[in-house]
Amino acid sequence: MDFEKRIYNVQNDILSKKNNGLLILDVENIFYLTGFRGSFAALVIVRDKAYLLVDGRYYEKAKMVSKHCRVVLFENLFLEINKILTSEKINDLYFDEEDIRVAFLSRIKRELKEGVNVIPTKDCYIRKLRMVKDDCELEIIRKAVKKSKKIIDKFIKNYLKTGISEKALAAQLEYMMKTEADGISFDTIVASGQNSSLPHATPTERKLSSRDVVLIDYGLKWKGYCTDHTRTVFLGANSLEKYYNIVQKAVEIGLSFIKPDNPIKLVDESIRSFFEKQGLLKHFLHSSGHGVGINVHEPPTLSYKTEGVFKEGMVLTIEPGLYFEKIGGIRLEEMFVVTKTGYEIL
Repeated sequence: MDFEKRIYNVQNDILSKKNNGLLILDVENIFYLTGFRGSFAALVIVRDKAYLLVDGRYYEKAKMVSKHCRVVLFENLFLEINKILTSEKINDLYFDEEDIRVAFLSRIKRELKEGVNVIPTKDCYIRKLRMVKDDCELEIIRKAVKKSKKIIDKFIKNYLKTGISEKALAAQLEYMMKTEADGISFDTIVASGQNSSLPHATPTERKLSSRDVVLIDYGLKWKGYCTDHTRTVFLGANSLEKYYNIVQKAVEIGLSFIKPDNPIKLVDESIRSFFEKQGLLKHFLHSSGHGVGINVHEPPTLSYKTEGVFKEGMVLTIEPGLYFEKIGGIRLEEMFVVTKTGYEIL
């Protein structure tokens, strides 16, 4: 990963003046820019330097993985930030308004030295950077998806059987992701029978029976990046089977609108229009997909409300579904990357 280039891009595009600084507390944005991941850290970027501030738990690790940053060990975070602001003669310190809690912001304003303006930014530039994956990221994501699909094929073949509870199945699938990859990217959903009508069902003690529909929504982590897939499996003849092909067709229709410079909202609009023609729109309860990368849910969202266009290198999921209260549901989810001429299913 070219972390130095990423920080340079931030410095070049955000810090237009010598006396500007940027404070980053979001752990995923810090990982994107430095390669360091911990439960807490702070990154201060100035015009020509980047300071990674960590406590004693992470000092050695930060020095190992973030060689292009000046790693600072802190006991009092605000004291160390003040030292940086003083030495770099920073007047304006920017931060992403979604990055800091109100109580923390109040303390920053109280603790920082006089003369420093703490300024929120509404549109996080780093999140925009993260929407388009570089070649290194795409290589990791491809390997992650390959692992994800291999695991689910093995799971369905060897473990998805009647008489086993949803909880036990979810635990088994998570065990496989933790041993064959780096862990899970979100809590696994295994929902059978009428439980599958809940888009975000929580696994229960319900045991699978013959002719059940089983919805499995799962994701793993690999080298800091996430996957997200959904599979719907029928254990026998089921009245919902006729809707499976409809959902599959919705996926194909949505994908047909994906290419660089096409409006993102067209995917969701086309899927909704298709379901409406089938008389099924009221059974579609969420957006048509989302970006995925360091976080399992990242911008952009495949929604009719989303502004903007597709760009080459974006990685997203497409996940239409139909849900019938107290009967069951069907959802299919695939990951894809936007290419020069369209898309590629990963």
